[in-house]
Amino acid sequence: MARGKRTPPDVREAIERLAIRGFAASDIETELGKDDSLRDRVPELRTIQLIARQVRSQDASGRWSMAEAGEGEAQHVLPVLAALLEASDGAPDHRRVDTITKAEARWIARLRGAVPSVDQLDPISLYRYARRYVAAETAKAPTDALDRSFARFTSGDKRASVRDSIRAAIGAYREAPPEPADNPFGQPKAAGDDR
Repeated sequence: MARGKRTPPDVREAIERLAIRGFAASDIETELGKDDSLRDRVPELRTIQLIARQVRSQDASGRWSMAEAGEGEAQHVLPVLAALLEASDGAPDHRRVDTITKAEARWIARLRGAVPSVDQLDPISLYRYARRYVAAETAKAPTDALDRSFARFTSGDKRASVRDSIRAAIGAYREAPPEPADNPFGQPKAAGDDR
């Protein structure tokens, strides 16, 4: 198992995508071990659990509903919700990503409106960016690195995009670490621990 303070961006992206599909952390670990390009860089199970939990956690804004959607919002949010439902189809209920929060919906609509071509951004990636913006917003963290990441992602520079996105997520986490009750291990994460 790879050890270190930072999970490589491509490994983190793979973990997030598998978590969205409903894989348990131990199953994600197994799947990563099957991939030739990731096999030697699989993080510890605890790190996988933390990343997967971030993907599945909901913010406090409440569930999004089409009945309460702003004008034009549903046309951006429904394809993302459909992709999430399809990606996590067959996963146990407690691991399914089958709802979108109001804050995520607001960011999905904002991000989708910023992209001139729908083909540039698949719905799962759009959801992942929306989650990161919500996390930064909740932590009152700056989004400049995330903005750069999204700009690079939509322009086709995926590698730099992932790197910037991870830096933004780390910055947001440092600004507002989870409460001890949110930590399954009972202790708050130490400052500077980027796993």
